[in-house]
Amino acid sequence: MNRRRSRTPAPRVTRVGTRIREIRERASFSQAQVGAPYYTRAYVSAIELGKIQPSLKALEHIAGRLGVSMSHLTEVEQPSLIDSFGAASAALELIQSALQQAAPAERDALMAAEFALETTTRMLAGRRT
Repeated sequence: MNRRRSRTPAPRVTRVGTRIREIRERASFSQAQVGAPYYTRAYVSAIELGKIQPSLKALEHIAGRLGVSMSHLTEVEQPSLIDSFGAASAALELIQSALQQAAPAERDALMAAEFALETTTRMLAGRRT
């Protein structure tokens, strides 16, 4: 018996497919409309589900049908400044807590880390919206 192995899709492929689906649904297009006339509904569905990696030609076609750039379909979302600020603030609190209990030999390294995180936190606080 010849069975196909199901593979877990690569995260990047899944993100592109998810992004295509979100944009397509917002625009009220069907999968068939997005693929026509060159790609089938099944092909678009497989892309959206992350089962296949679309070719550059297919991405170009789909982006055109959806009225967005190819880079808009493939861009990776970056963490927001608020998330970065929260992480830096939490790390700063941990270092300040560790400083209170640190041995003298550890204090220099912790103080350097504290200074770097304070600087980063101040910079991020100034850029938050």
